[in-house]
Amino acid sequence: MSTLLADDRVWILLIEDNPADADLVREHLDADGMAGNVELTHVSRVADALAQLRAQHFDAILTDFNLPDGAGIPMLQTLREAVPDTPIVVITGESQNLGLALEALRHGAQDYLIKGAGTSQVHRSLRYAIERKQLQDKLTSSEWELREKNDLLRAVLDNMGDGVIVAARDGRMLLFNPAATRIFGRGITDTLPDRWSDTYGIQRLETGEPIAADDLPLVRAIRGQASDSVDLVIRHNALSKNVYVQSTGRPLRDWKGDVYGGMVVIHDITAHKEAEEALKQKNDELTHAYFELDRSRKQQLELKDQVLSHVSHELRTPLNAAAQFVTILRRGFAGPLQEQQQELVEDIERNLKQLRSMIADLLDTTRAESGKLTLKLRRLPLHDAVADVLRTMHSTAADKGVALAADVPAELPHVAADPARIRQVLTNLVDNAQKFTPSGGSITVRARRFEADPAFVCVSVVDTGRGIDAAEHQRIFSRLAQVEQSVTDDSSTRKGLGLGLFICREIVRRHGGDIGVDSRPGEGSTFYFTLPIHPAALPQGGSA
Repeated sequence: MSTLLADDRVWILLIEDNPADADLVREHLDADGMAGNVELTHVSRVADALAQLRAQHFDAILTDFNLPDGAGIPMLQTLREAVPDTPIVVITGESQNLGLALEALRHGAQDYLIKGAGTSQVHRSLRYAIERKQLQDKLTSSEWELREKNDLLRAVLDNMGDGVIVAARDGRMLLFNPAATRIFGRGITDTLPDRWSDTYGIQRLETGEPIAADDLPLVRAIRGQASDSVDLVIRHNALSKNVYVQSTGRPLRDWKGDVYGGMVVIHDITAHKEAEEALKQKNDELTHAYFELDRSRKQQLELKDQVLSHVSHELRTPLNAAAQFVTILRRGFAGPLQEQQQELVEDIERNLKQLRSMIADLLDTTRAESGKLTLKLRRLPLHDAVADVLRTMHSTAADKGVALAADVPAELPHVAADPARIRQVLTNLVDNAQKFTPSGGSITVRARRFEADPAFVCVSVVDTGRGIDAAEHQRIFSRLAQVEQSVTDDSSTRKGLGLGLFICREIVRRHGGDIGVDSRPGEGSTFYFTLPIHPAALPQGGSA
């Protein structure tokens, strides 16, 4: 038994009505000095065995095939019902038919022994019986875990609002969730990829013509190509109206990177399209009615409608679709992510953050124009606020090779300001400075008592960038104003909407301060703003 279970203790139940045969089994188990590792309990009847099994756990059962109160397969079934998880080894006599022993194996016995077998055979049979049972239990557990995961994945897919379609490399459709069936008006078919456009009535949104098979996101996916936010329209007789969708496709790859299939996520934008069309029609009616009465008002309304439409459709709709797709990938519903796929997900997340920042700027601009930009004034130590902002932006500055520094005396008087809004101003100014400062340059945030008015503190953001022409000094604080090009223009540094400095100006003015810039081309820039010093009489938590 030394090779059976190392130094583990083993409890064995022996059911044998022949004392001599029982003694022989005991001698085999005691051989090689293993008596201390084996706890053998001997009974001669099935009834006694059942009592022992109810009283304690055994690692294995050795049983004669013919006992006074039970024999053959019925006896084995009785034991198996009592302890379905305990391995059973059947002992048969040489005169008995080995066919019965094989029949016992088919009914749940783990192994059989012929009476008179040697010590090694007894040890080996018990070891194999226990090990096979353990492996069988692990396999059963793994199967249940896999089944639970598959059930979870199926539940998620079945309850998603977006359609999900998965196809094999050869074009066989493997999965068509209920949302996809609802969107397309039909489910999985045996149609080959070159006929999918006709089968499902898929057309280009801009032309209304059937889309070529090579351009379908799912076809591109099974050929190893990704597709993002492809606008399509679905038209066929089974649908009561046109269905507008955005389709995003990705190839599915195995651990070697080989494509074994593809998947697409279909986002139904019909409601958005209908609302957009209704809004457009209403805007056209209003524009026609008021065109002659007030041309300037018409232009303002058109501009505002363009901005609102840009936020509601061009930003929010694809943002929602992208966020849902990232969720699918991150949770592993499409399979484990490889390194390259993880990089793609991170790139998507960076773009989502950029879009959210744009939306936030648009909302702040709207609040500023409508007079709803509120402040929650506090007694704010600028030393701490500057340190927090520079700590947050240190990583991006280091990546660009730009040094950040603070020059804010700890004894500087506290200001009366909204901490979140002042951090927003500082973040915007430092971020702009990074865009226009080359690698090896520096950015310093300073704060001093304002010499022109001791009741204020002046905060400056000084960079060693390329500078700004004097003709641009006033314009850059206007809404939608942008400097033509930064020194860090690349694929990861995209232009915003030109609202950052406009929002900074509005925030500073709401505090009662002012903002400006001192800069010359080639000599860097200094953006500065002033804030009122907190008076001792101002109550904590005042607001404006």
